[in-house]
Amino acid sequence: MNEIDWSNCVSTEGANHYTQSFLACTQGCFLHQHVLEPTRFRHGEAPSVLDLVFSNEEAMVHDLTYLVPLGASDHSCLGFCVQVSVDATPPSATHLNVGRGDYDKFKNMLDEVNWDMHANSGDVETFWRNMMVELDSAITDCIPKKAKMPPKNLFMNRETIHLRRRKNKLYAKYLRTGDHEAYARFAILRNRLRKKTRQIRYDHEENLGYCSRHQTPCASLSTCHWRLP
Repeated sequence: MNEIDWSNCVSTEGANHYTQSFLACTQGCFLHQHVLEPTRFRHGEAPSVLDLVFSNEEAMVHDLTYLVPLGASDHSCLGFCVQVSVDATPPSATHLNVGRGDYDKFKNMLDEVNWDMHANSGDVETFWRNMMVELDSAITDCIPKKAKMPPKNLFMNRETIHLRRRKNKLYAKYLRTGDHEAYARFAILRNRLRKKTRQIRYDHEENLGYCSRHQTPCASLSTCHWRLP
């Protein structure tokens, strides 16, 4: 919608143009539009604002950033923070390391519990709560915890990470300067990076298939890459 000036929320077209109706609709719903800079860049064409972010409170969206497009798209990705009020318990930074649990001790602790007494203590809800208390106590004593690790991206290695950084820098330069040479170099690196990640994914899937056919443990690309025939 190049006809809309989002900085001033006005349309350059006449009263019967669809952009006037669109603006009237957003204003009637008391929506704020936060994207003010072009988001679509195609070589040889004027940049335009085609990707929009609406909120019903102006301060709800902040720290809007314009990022490198995904793949061969000519639309920039948009990153932003949304401020909301929620009552949520933060996720735990640890989880049970069940592979290192002392299950002999766990079994002995549960054997020592007087389950008949709990069963005769009253209603089902009371028995359930007492049972969970005993189980939680045994789990805490017998099964250690370990820190949660972020999932590893199997399809990125040192070379592809380097290509991605170079690609991002060239795209940022193109946004700042409009240099067509920078865009051409960005496109070359973008295509090279996509080819590399596709090859890594193909190798990974081949490895999984090989390990499955031969019933061989295959935890990750790095551990079974050498098993390729």
